[in-house]
Amino acid sequence: MTEEKNDKRIRKEWILLGVLALIVFVGAVFFFTSNKTCESDLEGLKIISCNPAKEFGDILKRDSEFDFTRYNSTSFKGVIVQLDLVAENSSINSIIGAVGAEVTGSLVVNGRNATAIGVVDENVIEFDSVPLSERNSLIEKSAFVIRNGDCDCLKTENDKIVFEGSTDFMLQHLLKMRGIIGLVLNRN
Repeated sequence: MTEEKNDKRIRKEWILLGVLALIVFVGAVFFFTSNKTCESDLEGLKIISCNPAKEFGDILKRDSEFDFTRYNSTSFKGVIVQLDLVAENSSINSIIGAVGAEVTGSLVVNGRNATAIGVVDENVIEFDSVPLSERNSLIEKSAFVIRNGDCDCLKTENDKIVFEGSTDFMLQHLLKMRGIIGLVLNRN
């Protein structure tokens, strides 16, 4: 009788251990799949995107259109690169402009029509003949944003590609932008 009770007790312990192991396993799987940050590193460039080749390629292949013909200019269809500049005279504006030239040049070399717009305090500064309300609609249509900030990364944000960082970061990764754009446009 005692041997039978002992066997039942051992069986219950094994069942409890099995249930406990299953709970720990399910918890670990849930923890590791739900905390996915989608962050990677490309030669020191932090990329925040779960599938950068696909996401970046899809964004860069999408055309934005803007009709300038009402303002004695041509209409535009292609990729708009937004340069977020600061209002004061600062070297960051030159660096953002250099990155913008690399990005726009890479888009053109890879067969995309592209233009860059300068933005200060959320107002487009080019196209003086275009009313301010219409100039600012270009911001909504931009596909690539270059700005000074704390992220020091390349990421997707609000269905746009954002290259954000300090002056040192931008200078360090300036030439990588041409290669990354060429890669994602020719891969998709």
